[in-house]
Amino acid sequence: MNTLPAPFQPATPAMIVGHSMAASTPPLGLGEPFALMGGDRLGPGGIAFDLGHGWQRDFVDAVADACDDLLAAERPWFKMPATALVGRAGCGRTHAARMLASAAAVTHVILNLSDPVIAMNVSASGGINEALWVSPVVTAMAATRCANPVVTVAGAEHNADAAMALVAMVDPMLGRAWREDRIATSVDLGEVSWFIQCSDPSNLPLPLADRLRVVPMRQKNVVPDTTIALSLLIEVLADLGLARNDPAVVWHDIVDRIDWRGLTTPAKAYADLRSAVIQAQYDFATERHATADLDPY
Repeated sequence: MNTLPAPFQPATPAMIVGHSMAASTPPLGLGEPFALMGGDRLGPGGIAFDLGHGWQRDFVDAVADACDDLLAAERPWFKMPATALVGRAGCGRTHAARMLASAAAVTHVILNLSDPVIAMNVSASGGINEALWVSPVVTAMAATRCANPVVTVAGAEHNADAAMALVAMVDPMLGRAWREDRIATSVDLGEVSWFIQCSDPSNLPLPLADRLRVVPMRQKNVVPDTTIALSLLIEVLADLGLARNDPAVVWHDIVDRIDWRGLTTPAKAYADLRSAVIQAQYDFATERHATADLDPY
């Protein structure tokens, strides 16, 4: 009996990210191949955003340039050069990075250097045997088996020691051998896409600022019935583990639950949308429970 051949499926590129410094097997599976993701999302126009980024023209152009470079170099996965996302707090820098990671089908990690424990961890991992554990970036890579995550770094302006430690992480060469001393492992961060948030690049240590491409992020007022508002709602649903077609979440109902007066930033809109969705979920469940109690059958 003749059978049709299976359709061709291109292999997913992979790389080993962890190399033991103690002649032993790296923990967390770091010595196994991790996938280099996003190659199936690349195209002549770069990686397309589904919603909400037409107003961040500089950011979209930077992504398109990176994708062009990848295609020209025949590197079939997603990777951007280390980038400073410059803008005021709440302007949507984290949101943009998260939506990009989703569009590229790679892991998104937040490295918050305002957290003293995280800052100490990053500062110590580079060469001092005082790190509490592996960095959140390496932990996320190990958990998702993704060698090229998108990493959002917050708080670098306010912690000079941790910001200086970032130099060895974001540098194209130094990042290939990031030392995780607690587990005696050298980790290859060379395919990570770094997004360093700041209000002004001059607030960053010069060795770090010199390694970053600067992309200005525009402040955008959020109002209902716009693509950015809908994009933020999709992000809220994903964070809460809810489907986009969840019966409790009706767009116009969610809009009516929010006081849009004075609502200006994506960060504020996200918080209000999240609260509205949680309340809508509660109201929906309460109504269903009450209806069930009234049904005699």
